[in-house]
Amino acid sequence: MSDMAQMREICQQELRSMDGDLYLAHLFAREVVRDQFLACCLIYCHLRRIERETSEPMVQMIRLQWWLDQIDEAGAFQSGGGPVVDFASSCGLGGRPLVNLIERLMARCEADSEVPVNEIGERFFALLAATISPLPAPTVVQQAGAIWESWRSYGQLNHAATTEQYGEALAVKHAINALPRKTRRAFAPIFLAYGMSCRHMHQAPQRGTTFGYLMYLISRSITLKI
Repeated sequence: MSDMAQMREICQQELRSMDGDLYLAHLFAREVVRDQFLACCLIYCHLRRIERETSEPMVQMIRLQWWLDQIDEAGAFQSGGGPVVDFASSCGLGGRPLVNLIERLMARCEADSEVPVNEIGERFFALLAATISPLPAPTVVQQAGAIWESWRSYGQLNHAATTEQYGEALAVKHAINALPRKTRRAFAPIFLAYGMSCRHMHQAPQRGTTFGYLMYLISRSITLKI
């Protein structure tokens, strides 16, 4: 097994253990961009885990700074930072856009922070879209990211989700399905991840099984609708 294949396998196993939804979604990325999509998803998981694991702002800042230090002035990941960083470097994932995400996460550590969690989701989905296509992503991608992140962070759209907010989430779903088929195909992994969050909205607090998710993804990959 080549070094690249070994790093890919390590990262896939880690993403599967950290976030089953994103792991399944990355499998539907085109092969030519799948490694970068995988690296972006896994780094995001590590970044978001920091906020969940400690409420101490200084500790959060130190850990986030470590990730910033893995990106050189040219915006490239430096090798030698461990399997995830080495994989990001080897597959050519651009680090400059991630710098902006990390800096916004660092801003959230401040006591008077006004960086909402949905902004983090918008930025993350924009990053995923950039790994898939050099063309600008439709606005609905960022809208989906905002709702997706809010749902994941709170277990619902916010602490007091309303019928209107659920309606907004479903409106984004319908907007995705109304996009041209070529666009839906290009951004299918992102839309599939969002589609699974829509399922959570209907099934919460009970989660479906991993097998059920896989069957759902297979069917969606055929119809390209969520």
